[in-house]
Amino acid sequence: MHRILCVCLICIGTVSVLAENKPRVFFGMFGVAARSLKWTWPVIKQRMIDPIEKAGYIVDIVVMNNDTQHDLVDGHKLNQKDLARIPGRIISTRQKDIDQAITTDCREHQQCSRWIYHGKIQQNAYRQMWMENRLGAYLAKHASKYQLACVIGPDFYPLVSLSPEVLPTLVQAEKIVAGFSQSDTDLFGKKGYSNGFYLGRPDRVASILKRYDAIMQKKIPRDALDNYETLVYKAFEHANLERLALPMHFCKMRASGQCQWQANIRHCDWLRAGRFTQDSSWQLLGNGVSENVNKKELFSSWKALDKEGRWQVQISGENTLIQRLCNGVLSLTGF
Repeated sequence: MHRILCVCLICIGTVSVLAENKPRVFFGMFGVAARSLKWTWPVIKQRMIDPIEKAGYIVDIVVMNNDTQHDLVDGHKLNQKDLARIPGRIISTRQKDIDQAITTDCREHQQCSRWIYHGKIQQNAYRQMWMENRLGAYLAKHASKYQLACVIGPDFYPLVSLSPEVLPTLVQAEKIVAGFSQSDTDLFGKKGYSNGFYLGRPDRVASILKRYDAIMQKKIPRDALDNYETLVYKAFEHANLERLALPMHFCKMRASGQCQWQANIRHCDWLRAGRFTQDSSWQLLGNGVSENVNKKELFSSWKALDKEGRWQVQISGENTLIQRLCNGVLSLTGF
């Protein structure tokens, strides 16, 4: 009996040592986490976390949550209990406290009006960037524990699975952070990188997440035509990093359960082709999809969402402005 007990204890100890020796990945999420986790979390787990764990990594999950309390999001009151789905550390900040911090920073640094957004859109953009910054500060503090960091918006619905083959390359890459190109912009000479998904060495990813601080401290220059994507690009330039665009695609799940495709707008191609309508959703492959994407999985995801009535393509307030600009360009260039 004692011999069996000893063998069992040795086995348990061996398993524990093997687990501790496995490399670790920091998996972070930021923003209004309760917005749509009941739809996005199972897919994030299946298509993002599971491939990392199958590649031999231990995944630690940290969520920086904007607690909207009684405020409506997409016209819906959120249930903060949805965060209990996440098997990780949840760090919540009340939205009114976030707004107060942003107001103080804007007053002190005089940097908040220098971009394309105004009003409610501007406030939401700053809230998201503030939450990214907080997650970046946390990651920087704990970077030495991890080989890699993977960060994604909690309302991002992955349409394809992360390929684990890229992980060893990123572990070794000192000057590269991976992202995706779906919402890249290149309009009137202003280049922008898609925001909301980053994968790379922890300290490198943290430097991209902490661009709010760099902007407020005037380390990243700004002008009136900047948007979220151009500031991500400038953060890469400021950190002297290259962006590796992975063949990943996402739609953003709203609190209503509608998943909105946010397409790239390069040289006004989308608007010229009239591809912002619901009826032409299935024509997106020509302009918005990575060449090396798993098209079978992508189409399967699209069709499943469309069947459930959740697939949506819309023009945001920012894109409406770009549409007006593009219409001017189209008339001037004779397209």
